Order: sequence, then structure tokens, then C-alpha cells
Amino acid sequence: MSYWKLSVEGFGKIKKAEIELAPMTLFVGDNNSGKSYLLSLAWAMHQLSDELFQLQAVREMQSRELDYMKTIFLEAFRQAEDGQTAVIYLEDILPQLQAVINQILQSAKDGLVKRLFNSDCVSIQKLCLQMPEDLSGSVNITLQPEPEIFYKIRMRGYRIRFRGKQTYERMTYVSIGRIIVNSFLDNSMRESFIYMPAARTGFMLAKDIINKYARKRAYDIELVSEEQSEVQPFSRPILDFLDVMNDLSPEQGGRKAYRLVADFIRQQMVQGSVEISGLPGHELSYVPQGDSRQANAD
Repeated sequence: MSYWKLSVEGFGKIKKAEIELAPMTLFVGDNNSGKSYLLSLAWAMHQLSDELFQLQAVREMQSRELDYMKTIFLEAFRQAEDGQTAVIYLEDILPQLQAVINQILQSAKDGLVKRLFNSDCVSIQKLCLQMPEDLSGSVNITLQPEPEIFYKIRMRGYRIRFRGKQTYERMTYVSIGRIIVNSFLDNSMRESFIYMPAARTGFMLAKDIINKYARKRAYDIELVSEEQSEVQPFSRPILDFLDVMNDLSPEQGGRKAYRLVADFIRQQMVQGSVEISGLPGHELSYVPQGDSRQANAD
């Protein structure tokens, strides 16, 4: 089984890199070599792909490859007009789909990086996604009683229902965007994708201070603009991590597989547990193994 590959050039300190977005991917390198940049970009591709390949982004593309796919879809819609099901096989449009993906990414890369880091200071020259060679699936189109598109990628099925009057062109753009997003996310497992910053322990311990300063910055008119300008904004993955930490609760049991991993880490690696306070602040504390305060926390 092959996976999507992410390629970058001129991305911060990274001259050129290519990574395979497998379920288990390790980044190994010296400090300040770009590991966090690549991990942040992988996070963005997962979490922001819905926005990247939305209707407007596909509609604004002008290329021979997109025109070819529009022709294929429009022919399928016409075949389905008599109540039958029209079928498009992804293998027949993969080269064109690949080209459209990278045309959209190349157009959106600067805005994506700016949004990712909340800053204009990080640049990127080239951003590409390479589809798996064995990606397969089909798109089934029916128009009675209402337009419906069902597409199956690998072993999963996704369904789009269009209600009300829709043009074939609009349904084509929406379908192309959803096929890209769901084939990518199905392969790369967006579910439970949480960015873990290198200094996560410090962030966890300081989250209340961070929240307090954020409130002051947002609502305290006595905080002068000079002080605001000195603050370096957090990247979106770190903000997402802080949200996750803020939402932790002792009542959250989590998945059994995750609990088994947590138990292994507690017993074999950290030799202790993380205790979550039941108070509104959800204070986190490390309790060494054997300590009377030790609690079973996931």
C-alpha cells in the first residue's frame, strides 16, 4: 500500500524535502533543521484541506486537466438523465486529478503558510502532493429523484446529495473537491490528528497564564499597542493543541487502544501518570509511580 507524498521547496530553512504521509511517520534531525515546520505543514494539509479544495478554489482553476474532468462529469450527468446510474472510475482521471490538486496548492500556498503560522515571516516556493499509485475507486451518479453522487475510494464510501436546482457544472466542481479531500483524508487519517509541540509540557503548565494574557490582550484597553507588537503569535497547530488541553476532562475515557498506549507509557517510560484536576481550571500534574496521589488518567 502506498501513501500520499508531500513535497516542498524553499520552505523556511528547508531547501527541499519529500515526506510520505504514512500513519506512522518519524521526523529525525538536528535542532532547527525544519522538523516542526514539516509537521506543522502536514497538520495544515489534514486540518485545512476542506478549505483548500472547496468549491470556489476548484471553480477558479483554469487548465486543460480541469476541462477534461468537467467533460467526463458532464457526459456522466447526461447519461444519468434517464434514471440510470453513470459510473466514473478514478483510475481514468487520476493524472488530471493530480494536476488539479497541485495547481490549487501552488496558487494557495502563500496564503496557507501565512494562515498556518499567523505570520508573513515564513515563505514557501513550492508545495506539491503526490497521489498514491494504487489509489482506486469509482464515482456513481444518479439524478432521480434528486441529484446524488456516491463515490467509493478504496473501501470507504462517501455520499453527496444535492437538494434543489443545481447546475451540472456546480455539481462537477463540488464533486471534484470532495473526491480530492476524502481520498486524501481517508489515506492519511485526519481523525484525531493532534499536533504535539516540542515544548508541550511547558505549554500544558503555562496554559492558564497564556489564557489570562490572551483575555487581557483582547479586552484590556490599557494594554498599549507597543506591548502587543512585541508578542509573537502562536501557530494554528499550537493554538489547536492548547484548545485540546483546555478541553481535557477526567470524565473522558478515550478509546481502548489509546488507553493501552497510555498505560504502556505510564508504566514503562514515564513511570508515573498525569492527573487532571476536576476543578474548572483542569490543572495538570505529574504523579510519580507509587505516590499515594497517583490516579488512573488516560
